[in-house]
Amino acid sequence: MDERISIALILINDNNVFFKYSPEKIKILKDLLPLNSYNLIKNSIQNIDRYFLHKQSNEVLANYSERMLDMNYFEYLSRYANNLLVFSKPQKIEIRSTLENINILFEKFIFKLGSIEKLVELDFIKDVKRTINPILKDNVNFNVKVDKSIIKSLDIPTSVSFIGQNGHKVIGEVVDFNKEINHLENKLRSVLYVRENMLQEDPYSSAYIIYKAPLIKNSENNEIYKSLKNNSQLKLDFKTIDEINKVKTFLDKNNVKP
Repeated sequence: MDERISIALILINDNNVFFKYSPEKIKILKDLLPLNSYNLIKNSIQNIDRYFLHKQSNEVLANYSERMLDMNYFEYLSRYANNLLVFSKPQKIEIRSTLENINILFEKFIFKLGSIEKLVELDFIKDVKRTINPILKDNVNFNVKVDKSIIKSLDIPTSVSFIGQNGHKVIGEVVDFNKEINHLENKLRSVLYVRENMLQEDPYSSAYIIYKAPLIKNSENNEIYKSLKNNSQLKLDFKTIDEINKVKTFLDKNNVKP
């Protein structure tokens, strides 16, 4: 029997690497293979996933001196057709590096994605809020609709993730830069609307963006991210979830209260 089951997808371009596998298909293999063979495949895929996740988290994605990111290495692996885990020969395709296109390819070749599984739908924002709320609860109010009673020039009430003050206002917004472009742009329009009005009223006010950087570096999402982060006029302080204690230190030092 020479049947094969596609369980994972690897996409690499000059700047990025994307790896995703289907846990559902791996579970199916448990009923089809001896336990040792099943464990070998499962562990191999999880090790590859951890490798690429590590590369993502350190933002060192395009190091072609490393064999796992070398197309020649994947060609080498594809020649071993008798192995339990087989790599297909790399194919060059012309496609924009967007999360939407990556999900389309995954669904076409590997497995249908549920809405929860889609990379663009990962609920980073809820996870962050569960983390930061206990840490910042003594300094700010969460999920506040800001209106004219808070910022006089704000004609349209707009929600922010958190807000506090000490004579000068401090706001924060949680932003996942991997969201689909239209969702991301709508979110940022709201943030910038509040921030611009804050600065007009009080140039000494502060604003934090608690963010997740784009996973795909050569993308429209990343261009938006870089442009916003490099905009000195808006005075936005970008912090990852791992840096939330720096936000806490600032709030405590400046006696910021809800």
